[in-house]
Amino acid sequence: MTGVTRPTGEQLRFESTQTGSHVLDDYLEAAEIGGRELGDLMGDLFDPVTGSFVPFTHRGTYANGTLYNKGDLARTTAATDLSSEPATYCCVVSYTSAVSLNADIGNWKLVAKDGATGATGATGATGATGATGATGATPTVKTTSATSLTIGAGSFSFTTAAALDLAIGAPMTLASQGNTANFLSGPITAITGTSVTISVAANDYGGSGSHSDWNVTLSGARGLKGDTGATGPAGSPPDATTSVKGIVELATNAEAIAGVDTERAVTPAALAAVVATIPAVTPPITSTASTQTNDFNFAAGTRYPIANATTKTGTLPTAPADGTSVEWFEAGDFWTANAFTVARGGGDTIEGLAENLVCNTRYRGRLRLTYRASAADWRFS
Repeated sequence: MTGVTRPTGEQLRFESTQTGSHVLDDYLEAAEIGGRELGDLMGDLFDPVTGSFVPFTHRGTYANGTLYNKGDLARTTAATDLSSEPATYCCVVSYTSAVSLNADIGNWKLVAKDGATGATGATGATGATGATGATGATPTVKTTSATSLTIGAGSFSFTTAAALDLAIGAPMTLASQGNTANFLSGPITAITGTSVTISVAANDYGGSGSHSDWNVTLSGARGLKGDTGATGPAGSPPDATTSVKGIVELATNAEAIAGVDTERAVTPAALAAVVATIPAVTPPITSTASTQTNDFNFAAGTRYPIANATTKTGTLPTAPADGTSVEWFEAGDFWTANAFTVARGGGDTIEGLAENLVCNTRYRGRLRLTYRASAADWRFS
């Protein structure tokens, strides 16, 4: 207060039943908080028309488009003309906000700036244990499937009777209800509702055949590989076969000569005994005819010189004995000028072909055909 409220040379005092004796000048000046007159301060607390007390209501963070009443408190972190720090303000006149608190700063009074964050308080005592919650639903980890699957390694897709509460990667086993030795096992690679796919490795299945009576269950994860056990005693070698190495008995000379044993091995001595029983073979060609200048018929076991002054034909024997041979060769001239034809005898073939053999190229060597009765065919030999 700048005016003097006492007569010149005197001090006015008043007595308060609550706080005692006071100098009036000092008492009133102490009430002028923040440089505001007492009446102004009182206007913040009471309605100037009705005199009713204006309650303070904290409205939280300041917001645009909001009706604020006199006495409402609002906080903003934005800087204003009254504070560059987050602070709380008191509305001094009722109005609807539009842009920002600073734009309407004339309608607000600074109440308090945010203080520094205090130290964290001590941790309170642990509360009492709450009541046990209700038991959750039991997950579905086993069902059945009627999908036909063939035992083996690979990827297998099937449909289950009920949806499983499992995820990709979970280990699963399908075992035949008819024989549990028939099974497939592996991790889930895809699962949607009742559609499931698993991957089965080469050593994760058993049994054989196709089955559609599966029990489907969650299985345990594969454990770590154990230590290698001690080597067992050597077993007896198996009997030898055409595909397996093993023990074999030696054939006697008589067994080798008989030639019917399929389990015994032949020694060189036994082989010599077999060879000794083979009769001497009569040479296929036993004679040589004179030079042929005209058409002729081949005789069994005969060699023929062929003159080439003219084209000519030699006809093979008809249905001769098995092993019959005939032979021929050029006798001075060249077949390129006059071809020599070897004609088939009857229905016999030559090298499997029902065609005559034509010699029309120079050849200084001997040519021989031998008859195979089982095929009714002449073969070069």
